[in-house]
Amino acid sequence: MIRLENVGFSYGNGQWSLKDVSFAVPAGELAIVAGANGSGKTTLLRHINGLLLPEEGRVLVDGLCTRKALGEVRRRVGMVFQHADAQIVGETVSEDVAFGPENLCLPRPEIDGRVREALDAVGLSHKRHQRPHLLSGGEKRRLTIAGIMAMRPKVVVLDEPFSSLDLFGVQQVLRQILSLKASGCTILVTTHDLDKIIIHADRLLLLHEGRLVAAGPPDHILPGIEQFGVREPDATRCGMPVRSWLN
Repeated sequence: MIRLENVGFSYGNGQWSLKDVSFAVPAGELAIVAGANGSGKTTLLRHINGLLLPEEGRVLVDGLCTRKALGEVRRRVGMVFQHADAQIVGETVSEDVAFGPENLCLPRPEIDGRVREALDAVGLSHKRHQRPHLLSGGEKRRLTIAGIMAMRPKVVVLDEPFSSLDLFGVQQVLRQILSLKASGCTILVTTHDLDKIIIHADRLLLLHEGRLVAAGPPDHILPGIEQFGVREPDATRCGMPVRSWLN
């Protein structure tokens, strides 16, 4: 579903933010992108939905190249930004969720149905008429996810979705991520805190100074991950395989 081939990108400062990055994520998988600050995680996500285009190599989503079919790629990819306030545009909760489907020029009954379905899924139906700035941090993050769900993308990318959330907010957002995966979406998540989601990951991608230094099942990548500035989960430090946490 997602394929990067020798992708390179620079912001024009003489340094590569991404260099020779290649990997593939099959449809329906949940992949985590880990790395220290400045490793290129957000830059990588912005290539998946075409906010950035590679200077070298190419990015393909569902077989479509972002350089050749940008509009179609953006229909397939929804992105949840790190700061929810920057993504919320509606005067009310329901208007915000409707924004994406409206831009798809869908019929009004279809838009209204998608809004109801998405708000039900994230547990915000009772706040449909509320102004978004009155929501808690976790509710705002769920609202941005609802807006993506209403677009019905095949791929969802989330940039640090747990940042600045308390435990209850983390649980709310994680529940929505897993719901998206269960519905068949391919998920790509960046996070500094692997403990919150690594148990659910099919694949771990490790970035260091713009290069992909490791990719594969989490149990294969986690040993030694701290040399790249990423904290290893406590359980795997004690020798527990990731999948054993479910038992």
